[in-house]
Amino acid sequence: EAPARISAVAKLTQETGSKATISVDGGVNLQNSATVAAAGAHWVIAGSAIFRSPDYAAVINALKSVRM
Repeated sequence: EAPARISAVAKLTQETGSKATISVDGGVNLQNSATVAAAGAHWVIAGSAIFRSPDYAAVINALKSVRM
């Protein structure tokens, strides 16, 4: 459901020539960050994914490797 909504917003911004960026906050983690990015997100906010991990740096580096 969320990827479809992200794609719809990305399409709308493209069609209107908007320079807005799409940020996704809530439920983003290592397992779904690539899907969120592929749907059109420019930024992800993944606080829980980071702070619930015993190795913050590893999660941050993994998220940075996802192409937004």
